[in-house]
Amino acid sequence: MRVDAKKLRSHFAVRKNPGRNAGIPPSIRQENLYRLDILKTVYRQLVNKILEAFRAQIKRDLRSNELVNSTTDVNEIARQMMQEHNPFINWAKERESAAATAQRNFERVDESNRKQFNQSINQAIGVDLKTIVKNDAISREILERSISNAKLIVTVPREKIGAIADIVNQGLDRGDDFFNINKQVNSVFEQEQWKITRIARDQVSKFNASLNEIRQTQYGVTHYFWRTAGDERVRDSHASKEGERFAWDSPPSDTGHPGEDINCRCYADPDLTSMTI
Repeated sequence: MRVDAKKLRSHFAVRKNPGRNAGIPPSIRQENLYRLDILKTVYRQLVNKILEAFRAQIKRDLRSNELVNSTTDVNEIARQMMQEHNPFINWAKERESAAATAQRNFERVDESNRKQFNQSINQAIGVDLKTIVKNDAISREILERSISNAKLIVTVPREKIGAIADIVNQGLDRGDDFFNINKQVNSVFEQEQWKITRIARDQVSKFNASLNEIRQTQYGVTHYFWRTAGDERVRDSHASKEGERFAWDSPPSDTGHPGEDINCRCYADPDLTSMTI
């Protein structure tokens, strides 16, 4: 089947800044849901496991919840804990848990993107094409991104183990109880949560960009119009591309396709006159 390009052009003239067609921008709601899910099911649980690993090694020095004359080498515990294989944290298992969280969220993003895109296509050309598009490519994309996201997520608390060791050592020197040490450590991790926010925003945007490319090219769309978020946060190199027409097989050399740059919120609006299926 080939879509009648002449008929489509009567509705969607190719011009510098044509009206929106079926492009799906990244969802702030999906970003927030992903961020909250990471914090709840991965980040905070892993932080507690790291703290408990230190606590378990020095509990013999606990008397009525007070630390006295600790002989535990906290720095050595930290050194071992940061290794891939250690007696404290099973990093492979933590990545599996993080990957499951990522996959659950990417599947939700995909479902939202699919519904919006199909509805937009149907409204634009009056044809229901959803049965034509196969989801094998999207399934692979979800799996690959879930694995890569897991590494990013787990790295955030893992990189702070040395800082935790310093806090524990200082607390032991002062004779602090572990309750106060725990509060100080949690304060450090609260400050690190912005990294989780950045991961969620960047990765949801990148995944949304991939979904747009996969769905549009599977529908036979060969070109798209660059769309920005339209606010003051848009980079100059992206703002200058607003409304410009690009080919999917020839991305801009300085930015890549919309949504591929770090924290890019731009998206590809399909040029439906280029559609062939």
